[in-house]
Amino acid sequence: MANELIFSVGCVAEVLGLCAIVIIVVVGNKAGGFGSYPSFNYHPLFMTLGFVFLFGQGILSFQVIKFFNIQIPRTVEKLIHFGTMSMGCMLMVIGWACADSRDNSDLFTHLIEYNGSPHCSIGLAAIIVFGLQGLVGFSFFLFPKCGSPLLRSKVVKVHRLIGLFSFLMAVIAAMMGATEMALLQSLNDSMSSVRSLLALYVSCVLLFALSVLTIHLRPLLTTAEEQKNYSNIELAADDEMSEMVITENTENC
Repeated sequence: MANELIFSVGCVAEVLGLCAIVIIVVVGNKAGGFGSYPSFNYHPLFMTLGFVFLFGQGILSFQVIKFFNIQIPRTVEKLIHFGTMSMGCMLMVIGWACADSRDNSDLFTHLIEYNGSPHCSIGLAAIIVFGLQGLVGFSFFLFPKCGSPLLRSKVVKVHRLIGLFSFLMAVIAAMMGATEMALLQSLNDSMSSVRSLLALYVSCVLLFALSVLTIHLRPLLTTAEEQKNYSNIELAADDEMSEMVITENTENC
């Protein structure tokens, strides 16, 4: 029963994430369109693509592989995760570069000092944490695999926790940015349709994040038997690290 629920939640997450992207494209078209780069309207689009949608996909990559019992080397699993996060990072950088542009955009009909806003501050903090996470993940788990296997087995737990935290920060920043846009457009009666779309966008992003969290916290939704099987899969995924620890201890003796 839990497996069917998780699969359903996963499908819902994908639909919600794609809906959020489509909505932000429609909003951009209604608010001046997508002109030559860098136009501000590219900022919410690329940040949604990279910082929300692909970030969520990267978190779910290991879960999907385990759920469908796809037999691939652990290194390939890590490369899929790293590649997804890297694509998200590139789109995030492109989107961030457009944040200060007002060209061809009606989203800022009343000029404000955008830098220093809560949305900007939380978004910047999430970006910094995201970048540090990437450096730690690459250096500890791909190349050159810093530290002992025992240390990496501890670092991976912190890596997962902080990664989830930075994802939540990114989602909060996205929702705050959409809220700020909607508040600005409340001063312009001709943009009421944009405000409605932004409210729908916030709902999709929030539900997408909740779906990702539900799948990530899958063990809490499983029965005792399923929990045992899930734990076995988790242990199997860490076999490489465990074997290295045992080999290292044997050599030291």
